[in-house]
Amino acid sequence: MRDINGFIVRAEIPGYQLLHLLGKGSNGFVVKAKQLATERTVAIKFLKHELLDEGQRAKQRMLGEARLLSTISHRNIIQVFGAGLGKRSPYVITEFVDGMTLADLIAKERFITLNRLDLLFRQLCAGPKQLTTFHHSPRPEATKYYGF
Repeated sequence: MRDINGFIVRAEIPGYQLLHLLGKGSNGFVVKAKQLATERTVAIKFLKHELLDEGQRAKQRMLGEARLLSTISHRNIIQVFGAGLGKRSPYVITEFVDGMTLADLIAKERFITLNRLDLLFRQLCAGPKQLTTFHHSPRPEATKYYGF
């Protein structure tokens, strides 16, 4: 068990150092981590502890999402490096994408022109069709913005 910025993480993954909490969602939370052997920075998604009581269904759904994502290679989709079942929670190890989220952009600028909003929406929708089965609710907090 580890306290990361006041958030208790009850998981350890051999070969990875958990650094800090990146964000929380309705089903899980994401931690920035370092792969010790390569010193690569990664993001690790864990299932929320409350959902662990649902049994195998939530765990298998998360691992199924990881399997699906690992088959997709697209510039708008994060790369999956691995997944597994820890002592308490399943986890998915992905590419770490640094930068501003769409929610940050909206909060910072407060007003976005229709042309720019159209470009943002087109970029968000530019992922492969298979992704709709993976993430049913892409949120501004979970969407990285690269500018144009």
